[in-house]
Amino acid sequence: MRFLLIAILAIGLSGCWTGLNLYRPSDARPAIPAGVYIAGEPKGPQRAYRVTALANGMTEFHGQEDKDQVYGFAPLGPSGLFVAWWEIEPGSDGRPTDNDENQMYALMVRRRDGSFRIYAPACTDEGAKIARKYGAAVEGGASPTCRFANRASLEASLRKLPRNEADALDLVPVGPTG
Repeated sequence: MRFLLIAILAIGLSGCWTGLNLYRPSDARPAIPAGVYIAGEPKGPQRAYRVTALANGMTEFHGQEDKDQVYGFAPLGPSGLFVAWWEIEPGSDGRPTDNDENQMYALMVRRRDGSFRIYAPACTDEGAKIARKYGAAVEGGASPTCRFANRASLEASLRKLPRNEADALDLVPVGPTG
């Protein structure tokens, strides 16, 4: 399985925030400058990735041992906040599928030093409370899911998301593309 996706999921083991086709590649903006980055939990395993902006606006992460991964980023205003999204199970052609939760969402914050911090919201406790307040359907179980029906509710929830530093993933630049 893909390391970066696993790392993001690991920081949100108690559920996730999902939706159906809330974003498309045409919504993506290049948020992360091209280059080489180290990704991982602040005090956990880390890996290097070459980051490239694709022509369609999406961002590709290429790791030595991993399959290339594609993420989308859309600004949440001028403050350095972004919605991050990725396909849970893209179709065999790489396009979104039409199941009821084909995308997962996280909050990405651009930091002053040029690095990024990604927060994968959990659908428990405060995360579930915020999601529900802004209209998400919260489904319980061993791994609860907060399902968003529209961008407005997702984006409002992400703006209110507590930024628990212990549950974050860092993306730190270490070199230019070459």
